[in-house]
Amino acid sequence: MNKPRFEKSAPKKAYDKKPFAKKPTEKPTFDKKPFEKKSVAAKQVIDKVEATGEESEQIVLKGRHEVVQALESAQKIETVYISLGVKGPIASVVRGLASKTGVPVKDLPADVFGKRFGDKSQGFAAVCGSFEYCTLEKIIEHANSGNGIIVALNGVEDARNLGAIVRTVEASGCSGVIIPKHRCAGMTDWAMRTAQGAASYLPVARVGNLSDALEELKEENFWVVGLDGGSSKKYNEVVYNGKVVLVAGGEDVGLGERVKKCCDDLVSIPLVGKTPSLNVSVSLGIALYEVLRQKSFFVKNI
Repeated sequence: MNKPRFEKSAPKKAYDKKPFAKKPTEKPTFDKKPFEKKSVAAKQVIDKVEATGEESEQIVLKGRHEVVQALESAQKIETVYISLGVKGPIASVVRGLASKTGVPVKDLPADVFGKRFGDKSQGFAAVCGSFEYCTLEKIIEHANSGNGIIVALNGVEDARNLGAIVRTVEASGCSGVIIPKHRCAGMTDWAMRTAQGAASYLPVARVGNLSDALEELKEENFWVVGLDGGSSKKYNEVVYNGKVVLVAGGEDVGLGERVKKCCDDLVSIPLVGKTPSLNVSVSLGIALYEVLRQKSFFVKNI
């Protein structure tokens, strides 16, 4: 019996065993517009601050003298904080002044107060709004009714120097300080602390363009005198018998060419030692009291 024949089956095709290609997945795309809007909004805020000079940060006054001066001058204060570690009658004085002006007082444990306001605050702090600058017109009005002396600053970027100048100007009975909105320190915490309460009484104006402000003052019959270390004329060689604006610049940039051109006189303070310059607040104090000395002389001899 013949065995059945089986045909050999055709060899199986070899399949490519490469893994199946994954279908490319699209990466999720995020709409970047919200982020762009935020950056634009942030830029608008920055532009507003630069254009108007408005500062949203609160000022915190630290120290018993600063707080007392602020309360006595009716400066806008949101809250006064007193450490429970304070001893002596000064706490009662601060509470009494705060009560008269309707300012709330909050007592804090000494350790909590120290963490919040630092150990050098003498146990007293006052949280205020941003510093209120006055207008140039207000300073002119104040000068016309006072001794007719105004101080203008350009490029003074150290807030402590500004505070020291404000203190000197107020103590001398002068009419106010003018600062530009750009490239100059403002009345910050450091400036207020260095001023030792003087900023509560002295008008400070912030202007968009200092050169324009000086030209406006000249139209109001003010004699503009700039402190310039390169001038050959000494500060005591000028006759200060009328309304005067003393202008000083930062220790690094000086007055600046535009401001120099606005000055009617440029004067210097002679130096004898090897130190090339004086601190701007010291220079202003020297020149300012020479102006006051001469004005007193002219008043006595009229």
